[in-house]
Amino acid sequence: MSNGNAGRYDVTAISCGREQTLALLSNGKVIGWGSEGSGRVPSGEPEYCTTPAPTRAVEVISRETMRAVAAGYGVSLGVTSRREVTTWGAHGAGIDGKAGAVAAALPLPIAGLSSIRDVAAGEFQCAAIDDAGRLFTWGLDLDGALGRTAASFESPERVLSTQSLRCWKRPERRKASWSAIPKP
Repeated sequence: MSNGNAGRYDVTAISCGREQTLALLSNGKVIGWGSEGSGRVPSGEPEYCTTPAPTRAVEVISRETMRAVAAGYGVSLGVTSRREVTTWGAHGAGIDGKAGAVAAALPLPIAGLSSIRDVAAGEFQCAAIDDAGRLFTWGLDLDGALGRTAASFESPERVLSTQSLRCWKRPERRKASWSAIPKP
């Protein structure tokens, strides 16, 4: 892929995040546009809302091909050909499976996940589903968003039962949230 090439791509999936858009190509490569999470190498200088971002696609440099992608709030996730999860972009609040903040252009593996078929990325939360249909979440557990109690944001953990989840809306926030219902 050439950044200056105006040719067409065989896109099999897309995902739009807050600051980036990702396209999964039929050959397993990923291209992105935008800011953190797009795959571009950060400039090293502070960036602000008014900093111009590249308008051409950049290839996410990965040692493996991808099967699925998800763009979140400056963070991106991918499912590799070996069905493992990788992440790149604005990492913090544990969304990369580690405490601390980095801004990686190259995908880093998330330990503890295998046989993954799909991923999702939000503002501070990430999720993965494996072949057995089990749901794993990690990130910041705001308002029970991870669907489990006593959540450790540093590593993915299985949500034991989706039957114990309910949706509720907080009027002051004007958004729906998921939370665990304690079992009787």
